[in-house]
Amino acid sequence: MAATWPDGGHGSFSLVGVPTDQELVRFPLLAGRWPAGPDEVALNQVAVGPSPVGRTVELVVEGRRAAWTVVGVVEEVASPAAAYVEREAFVARTGLAPRTLRIATGATSFAQTRATVDRLERRLDERGTHVVHVVPIELLYNAMGEHVVVLVQSLTGLSLLMAAVGVLALAATTSANVAERTRELAVLRAVGARPRQVWRLVLVEGWLVTVASLPLSLLVAGPTSALVGRVVGTLAFELPLPLDLSWTAWLTWSVAVLLVSSAASLAPAVAATRGTVREALART
Repeated sequence: MAATWPDGGHGSFSLVGVPTDQELVRFPLLAGRWPAGPDEVALNQVAVGPSPVGRTVELVVEGRRAAWTVVGVVEEVASPAAAYVEREAFVARTGLAPRTLRIATGATSFAQTRATVDRLERRLDERGTHVVHVVPIELLYNAMGEHVVVLVQSLTGLSLLMAAVGVLALAATTSANVAERTRELAVLRAVGARPRQVWRLVLVEGWLVTVASLPLSLLVAGPTSALVGRVVGTLAFELPLPLDLSWTAWLTWSVAVLLVSSAASLAPAVAATRGTVREALART
């Protein structure tokens, strides 16, 4: 099917006639509503082009031209450009009989779906209908996931690299602070502080720096994740990816950061108790 936009541009996509009394084809609405009249059409976000809700588009199907009013824009992930109209309007405007039969099952696993498909193929073959190929929806989901997994792994690797840099920076900062306070720590040891207490003092300092940075990291992570999702979704699916913040993941990451900060502060803590009190007090 071809479309001619008001600005003179052209595009090809699929026209789908949907029965009015079904619930299988219902996509989230980005704008407007679902078609309810013989001259109304809903476009997905790929096909919408320069024609927002309320505009008229001319569609050419099998050489027949017809004008339709865009009443809605629907969200359809990983799908080519498509237009949805009522089935009766599809038959009247195109002169084509419905050629699609959709079967919905209650399968909850890929194995159940595969078994259902095998039974359908056998039944169709018994009736003389040859099945060219079958594409399970799970395969499409896996294909979409594989397109994104490379980016996810890259971002994960980048975050781990940034975490490693943060650990080195924290270790260097803590070591510098310990070196500057060598005499003060020696005085604490001279008045009876045990090495374990000195270690604890240095470790708590590293924890305080880490805890103070967590709220800032949360404020930065939210908008940054939304921006990355918008850019990646627009480039891959012409649709921004939804932002789903996981508090469990944030808490897990926070605990991991605290453990790593403890490891980063361990070497400076050991250095704070190394040597005798006399040597520490003699340092300038």
